[in-house]
Formats: sequence, structure tokens, C-alpha cells
Amino acid sequence: MSWLPRLMAHLIAFTLGFSIEVKVHASEHPAPAAHAETATHAPADHDDHASKENETPEDDSVGTDSAPVQLAQAEAPLQEPQNCIATKRTCAVRTETNEKFTWVEGDVTLTLDRGSSIRRETPTLSRLIDGTVWVEAKSEFTIRTEFGDVKLTNGGEMWVTREADRIVVHAPMNDVIVRARGSKEDLLIETGSSNWMSKVALKTGEAETGLPTAIPFREHVERWARLYPGKRKDFRIAVRSFHGRWSRAVEKTATLHKIEFERKIAAIEGDNARKAEAARKREVEDKKLRDLFRKKVFEGL
Repeated sequence: MSWLPRLMAHLIAFTLGFSIEVKVHASEHPAPAAHAETATHAPADHDDHASKENETPEDDSVGTDSAPVQLAQAEAPLQEPQNCIATKRTCAVRTETNEKFTWVEGDVTLTLDRGSSIRRETPTLSRLIDGTVWVEAKSEFTIRTEFGDVKLTNGGEMWVTREADRIVVHAPMNDVIVRARGSKEDLLIETGSSNWMSKVALKTGEAETGLPTAIPFREHVERWARLYPGKRKDFRIAVRSFHGRWSRAVEKTATLHKIEFERKIAAIEGDNARKAEAARKREVEDKKLRDLFRKKVFEGL
């Protein structure tokens, strides 16, 4: 037998043996049921791209059990000073990576995502240190961050996240006000939109901010699901309501970005025109100098 038939025979034998081993392994270790999802399971059929703005949220965005995929409520979160939650004093609270914590005080509910920390400073102001906080308030409330303040002026809901080098704010239900550090003007984040604040610019002395965009739909629903306190049915209704607000924000922010893009193009074109005109004037001046130089040279002959 030549080397080629022998090689083919070995390959066929290896393939059959591997297939049998895989089938046996699969029968010994069946796949986990659909409901054994982790808290970080992402809804498969959602996309925050504008072309899918009219999609109806699917059931898989809220898990397959009777309630959304949820984090467990921390029974005794880390506190500094110890046991300060029940007091009226300044209090810092932190969650572990496998838990959330819902902190209700008066008409304000603060829900901390996993691995998040916040410090209560007054009844109407808390400082976000790390992670994400979901704020629900019936009156004015402020989240303070290193890059500026995020405010509900008449109550409502907002989500504030501390990322590596910026603060990201989501306004899923109502308008939210942002005052970037060093700025004297408020920045409005409209319903269904998000924006960010970052480091203080040396030239202006103000924290940098971005253009508003629609809230990243899939990312937001996934995080919302793990913090949501109710049933799947209620969550599904809430997601569909949010989807309508999000769709309108997609249209509005897309128009805003188009206007900004056209403004930048016009600015570039204007700059190019100014540069071309300056170059033309330099050429005219250079020609005058060359002509003058030639005239003097010839006059000296």
C-alpha cells in the first residue's frame, strides 16, 4: 500500500474514533437548560443600530424564567463607617461582583449594580465612586462625580456609570441635566439618549463632553434585567415602553449628528478655501518679488 492510501485510512479511523468519543461525552454531560443563564447573558435579538429602531423587543431579553435574570440583593453590603446605612450620616456602600444593592431612603431609590460603590453625602446628593447606579426619585436629586454633576430636577430616573476615564449618563424615561466640571452651563440629555463627561481640558478648564447618542439598547436592557426587582411580565412591558422612547431618540440624535457632520464638512471646506486663497496671495506676492528682482538685475547690465 502506498503512503497516500495509508494516510487516508488513518484519517478515516481517527475521524470515526473522535465522533464516537464526542457522542459518549455528550451523553455523559448533557447541555445545561436554557434557564441556567448567568447574570451577564445578553439578549440575542437586540441591536442599538438605527436601522433596527422599529424592532419589537423579544422575550429572550428578560430571560426564560418567570422573572428577569437578576442579581441577588446584598444582605449586608460593605459599609463605611460600619452599619451607617441605617443612620443619617455620610455613608459609603459597595457591592460585590455577584450582587446588587437597592438602597431606599425617603422618596429616593438607589440601585447599585455589581462591583459598584457610592457615598451618601446628603439626602439629595450622593457621590458615585465606581460602577453603575440606577436612580429613581420623586423630587430633585443629584449624583456627583469627578467630572461633574448629574441631576434630576423634578424627579424621574437616570443611570450613571463610571468607566475607565469617563462618566456615562443614560436618560431612559425623562430628561436629565448634566453640569460638567468647570462649566457654567447645563447640558441637557433628552429622553432615550445618553452622553458622557471626561477629563478637564487644559485650554478651557472644563470637563469634556460628547454629542448625545441613543442609549445602547441591548447593553441597557441586559443591565436593567439584572437589576429589575419585578416579574418578567412587568419587565417585558417596561422594555417595550422604553423601546418606543429609544426609537424616537435614534431619529433625533441621527439628525443631530448629520447636522454636526455637515457643519464640520463646511468648516473644513471653509478652511481649505482660506488656505487656497492665502496660497494664491502668496503666489501673487512671490511673482511681484521675482519680477522686481529680474528688473533690477537687467537694469544693472
